[in-house]
Amino acid sequence: MFGAKVEAGRVDRRVSNPIIATPWLTADASEAVLEIPGAARFHVWQGRHVQVQVMPGASASVIRMWLEGMVASLVLIQQRRFALHASTIRVGGRLVAVAGPSGAGKSTTAALLAGRGHSIVTDEVTAVDFAVREGVVIPTVCPSGRRLRLRRETVERLGMSRDGGEEIIGTGKLGFPLVPTDHDELSLELVVVLRPEGGEVVSDVHALTGPAALTALITNTLRPYFCILQHQAHLRWIAGLASAVPIVQLDRPSNRWTGSRVAMLIEEAAMGGRDTDGLRPRHAAESNSTPRADLPVAPLTPSSAG
Repeated sequence: MFGAKVEAGRVDRRVSNPIIATPWLTADASEAVLEIPGAARFHVWQGRHVQVQVMPGASASVIRMWLEGMVASLVLIQQRRFALHASTIRVGGRLVAVAGPSGAGKSTTAALLAGRGHSIVTDEVTAVDFAVREGVVIPTVCPSGRRLRLRRETVERLGMSRDGGEEIIGTGKLGFPLVPTDHDELSLELVVVLRPEGGEVVSDVHALTGPAALTALITNTLRPYFCILQHQAHLRWIAGLASAVPIVQLDRPSNRWTGSRVAMLIEEAAMGGRDTDGLRPRHAAESNSTPRADLPVAPLTPSSAG
């Protein structure tokens, strides 16, 4: 998981001087202990090691859910790396991160785009690193290894087969594996922020610049509360991402299905049908980051009925 070793074992560690101290999590910049009643205790140390003490009766799917989500967030924070709360899709050869709050439709949009012939790179967790190539800042995406998680009713609505989908107990969702395929390395070229709104809203896309772009990235950072553990590094990451990649907002109504139009608008934005030239990669004087390759994955296979 993002380079950290995960192993089973007893967790009896305590964080002596935590920056975050709640009944379920204690953490400083290099160590964290997370306790999920009835599921597991997790010890995350220096972004390199995760120890898991599974509680009796806890299901493997629930443990994996916590590993893929909150524990992965802590691993990244300890590595001084950050992620968008976004699903990432290769659309027409360009890598697009679809961000938004829980319930905004990120995974559904990823599945719709996969059904239109595009490839899902990662779901919900999009870790972004930076490289400088020929003086230009290039954001690169590190796959999370997560499954695509969809509600049962969404699977049915999209006409997808449930074959291969693992039930994630207590969530009402199925987890579908994202199968790697052979693709060239891709850099992140567009961030789309989904914004569901009530009322008679027409689905459309518009560019975010300046403070609006920074606010959108802060809001859509994965587990933004954890970023107090690496506050200055997070602000530098936000500024770097805002200056290196176009950021657009896609407004859509929250009270009716507009999935197909949302997918079409993202295709247009990614492949040049929408003007996103307002934000292009800017030159950087220096960077100590090293490039990271993405690992695109095959689109999901619809059922014969779909």
